[in-house]
Amino acid sequence: MRAEALSPAKSIELIQDLVKGHEMKEAWVWHKSSYSANGANCVEVLEGQQVTAIRDTQNRHLGHLEAQAVEWAAFLKATTA
Repeated sequence: MRAEALSPAKSIELIQDLVKGHEMKEAWVWHKSSYSANGANCVEVLEGQQVTAIRDTQNRHLGHLEAQAVEWAAFLKATTA
């Protein structure tokens, strides 16, 4: 599986699709990895129907990475098997 870079416009479109029909407070729910026991060096994930966003808890100001939801599901399946 090959990851493709998303243009800024496509990223915005995917995020808008993610929150469409939802209140922002419900749509933007980041959760920490279950492997981040002590709260340091955490990875946070925002899982939507179309796109998944991943960010570093300690460096939120640097933004996030995005992947198609189906790609994220394949990643999780491959790494937790």
